Amino acid sequence: PIERAPLARRCGLRGDDALARFDVQLAETRARVRTLADRHYLRATRHEDAVLALLVQDEIEDDLIRSVLDGIGFKDLRRAADQLRQMAREPFFLLSRSRTERALAALLPVMLELVRQTPDADQTVVNLGRIVATVGGRATFYDLLAGNAKVLRMFCDLAGWANYLVALLAEVPGLPDELVDSLNLPGKRAIALLGEARLLTRGIQDVAPPLRFFQARELCTTAIRDLEGLAPERVSRSISDTALAILNAVLERCVGERAREWGLPVEAGRQTRFAVLGLGKLGSRELSYASDMDVVFVCDPGGLCRRDGRSGEQFWTKVAQELMRGLGDGRLYDIDPRLRPWGDQGELVSTMPSLVTYWQTPKDLWERMAMLRVAPVAGEATIGAESAKLIRDTALLSPLPADAATQVRDMRRRLEESVAGRDHVKRGWGGYVDHEFIAHWLSFGVQPAELPIGASVADTLRRLGEIGRLPSEAVADLVRGLALLRGVEARMRLAAGKAISSIPTSAGERSELARRCQFASLADFDLALHDARQTGRRWFERLVV
Repeated sequence: PIERAPLARRCGLRGDDALARFDVQLAETRARVRTLADRHYLRATRHEDAVLALLVQDEIEDDLIRSVLDGIGFKDLRRAADQLRQMAREPFFLLSRSRTERALAALLPVMLELVRQTPDADQTVVNLGRIVATVGGRATFYDLLAGNAKVLRMFCDLAGWANYLVALLAEVPGLPDELVDSLNLPGKRAIALLGEARLLTRGIQDVAPPLRFFQARELCTTAIRDLEGLAPERVSRSISDTALAILNAVLERCVGERAREWGLPVEAGRQTRFAVLGLGKLGSRELSYASDMDVVFVCDPGGLCRRDGRSGEQFWTKVAQELMRGLGDGRLYDIDPRLRPWGDQGELVSTMPSLVTYWQTPKDLWERMAMLRVAPVAGEATIGAESAKLIRDTALLSPLPADAATQVRDMRRRLEESVAGRDHVKRGWGGYVDHEFIAHWLSFGVQPAELPIGASVADTLRRLGEIGRLPSEAVADLVRGLALLRGVEARMRLAAGKAISSIPTSAGERSELARRCQFASLADFDLALHDARQTGRRWFERLVV
C-alpha cells in the first residue's frame, strides 16, 4: 500500500479513499481487457489450434472435423478434410512439413470463407488441391496468398467457378506463379500478344508446349477478369486476340519450315500469297471458352517452289494441313475448314480465281449468312482483304429470292428442332441464334461500306440501328439479351471445359448455374433468362418477314 498510494495519486486520484478507488478501477479495467482478449484472441487461438490439429494429427475425429468445417457447405466433410490435409503436405521431403502445415493453418479460415461463397464447396476444395499440386514450395505459396487478399480470392474464384481453367493450371507447370504476375499488368493489345507468341516460339522445334503455356495463362487471366465483371464483349475479344496470336505464330512457323524444304513458291518473280479467313465467331472476334475456328484458306494461283519445282497450290495446301495439325495435335485449337467452296469436295485451299467462279453462281441463303462475318485473320493482308471483300460483298448484295424470309424462318425452326428436349441457350427457343439471324437478315442489301468488316453481332445490331434498319428499342433489347445468353453459355463452358450450350434441367444444377452467373436466386435467373429469350423471339418474328 505504501508504494501503491503514490501510484494512485500519479494517476489523478485524490482523497482518503484514493487507493481503494484505484484498486477498483484497475480490477474493472483488467476484467474488460480479459473479456476482449478472450473474445477476440483466446477463443480464436483455440479455433486455430483446431485448424492446425485437423491438418497435422495422424488420426482425426469427426467432432474435430465438424468444429472446423461445419457451415461451409461441404456435402462430405471427411473427404474435404482429407483434401485439405493433402494440401498441407509438401511433395518434396527436403521441404519443411511443419512450416507448410502452419502456413496453411494460418490461411485456412479466410480460404474456407471464400470457399463457402462458391457454388460447390466440395469441388472447389478438390480444385484448390489440383492447383496447389502444381506449386513447388507450398509454404511460400500459402504465405503469398495470406499476404495478398486479391490473389487468394483469384485462386478461390478459379477453383470455384472455372473447372476448365483449373485443368489448364494443373497440366501447365509454373502457371500459377506466372498468372499472379500477369494479373498485375494491364490487359495486352493484340499486337503485343502476337509479339510474345512469336518470341516464345523463336528457335524452338516443338512450339506446342510454350504456346500451350501462353494460351493457358491468357485464358486464365481473361477468366479472372470475366469473373470480376469484365463486359462479355471484352471477354470474347480477349479470348479471340489470344487465339489469333497463336494462329499467326503457328502459321509463320509452318511457312518457314516448308520454305526451308521446298523453297517459297514464286510466280513471275513475285512470291505467291496465302491467307486465312475467319468465319462466324472467329471472323467477328467473338470466340468463347473452348471454341473452335471456322476458316477458309485462300492463295494466289500458280507459282513454282524454287527448290523442288512443286506448284504453289501444293505448297500452300501443305502449309494449311500442317497448320491444322500443329494446332490440333498441340491441343491448342480445332480448325474446321468445311465451309470452304464446294465443301468437303473442294480443294482445301481455294485460289482467288476459284473463289470468283464459285461466288458467281447464286448461293443458298444459309451459306450467304454464314459468310457475313468473314474477315482476314492470318497470312498476307492484301489477299486476305481482297478475298474477304469478294465473299462478303457477294453475300450481302446478291438479290434475295422471293421467299427469303420464309427460308430464314425455316432454317431457324430446323436449328431449334435439332436441340428439341434440351434447354439450349444457343439454338433453342429464343436462343441467341435469334439475335444472330436478325443481324444477318437485316444486313442483306446494305452497302458493305456501311457495315464494318469483322464487326461483332452486337456492333452490327448497333450499326443497323444507326442507319435506320433496326428500331432503337430493338437494338437495346437485343444487345442486352445477347450479352446475357452468351454470358450464361460462357459460365457453363468455364465450368465444363467444353463447348456446351445446354442449360441443366435439374433444380440443383440450375441453382448452381444461377450462382455462377451472379444471380441471387434461381427464380431471378430463370426470370432474366426467360425475358431475354422472349424478347429475342418477339423481335425475330416481327423483323424477319
